[in-house]
Amino acid sequence: MGKNFKIKLTEKMAGKYDQVAVKNLLDSYVQDSDDGVVMLTFENCPYCVKAREILNDRGIAFTDIKIDEMPENAALRCELGKAYEQTSVPAIFLKREFLGGCNNGGKGGLVPLIESGEFDKMMASQ
Repeated sequence: MGKNFKIKLTEKMAGKYDQVAVKNLLDSYVQDSDDGVVMLTFENCPYCVKAREILNDRGIAFTDIKIDEMPENAALRCELGKAYEQTSVPAIFLKREFLGGCNNGGKGGLVPLIESGEFDKMMASQ
């Protein structure tokens, strides 16, 4: 499935919603990553669980925003797709940069960035 298909699917699932308000909500979460890691997650998503475990094991504090518990869930995924071409979770941000998910997307995903040492460099940069 292509990215455009997934974005269109999330648009259909979201239905009508206040696009400006939801985009502002997403932007506020991204801004919150100025000082560390922010993840948009689902409670029981296996990739979200893995990302939480990795960060916890490394002693990295993070903000976990469980969007599956929010009424704006589908709309947030739609806006995430429009802004970052990813509709799946986790969606991980560090210092306003979209890292991707657990294994791919964005800058490559959490696991590849940790394995390459790039994640630590990003954490240390000012």
